[in-house]
Amino acid sequence: MKKPVPLSEMMARQTPEAQAAIRDGAEQIVREFTLRQIREAVKISQQQLATATGSTQARVSRAENAENMNIEALARHIAGLGGKLRLTVDFPDRPTVALTLKGKVAKDHEPNVPTGRVRRQALAG
Repeated sequence: MKKPVPLSEMMARQTPEAQAAIRDGAEQIVREFTLRQIREAVKISQQQLATATGSTQARVSRAENAENMNIEALARHIAGLGGKLRLTVDFPDRPTVALTLKGKVAKDHEPNVPTGRVRRQALAG
């Protein structure tokens, strides 16, 4: 039986172009979970989350079952779980961009990725 080859070794064997394509593909893989599944995965009860967010258990339950939610409320919910909400915008013919609200720029954004209000000039190029 062959010994498994570490990913770092496999990547080192690839051309720089192939390495970039592999990294881009890996970034596109997104696991989807419901709010309830995320909360359960981090082993926090609805009551604990309510306390952490200054809410009530009933509101947490409604949020977990809602089909539509305010982005700020969603960000608070995720922060109460210990995470950080990030929004991205996918275009069919352009690179994915990070979206920030109210003109705030994420500290960890890539310098060539438009953030904040995306202007037509940024999209046209």
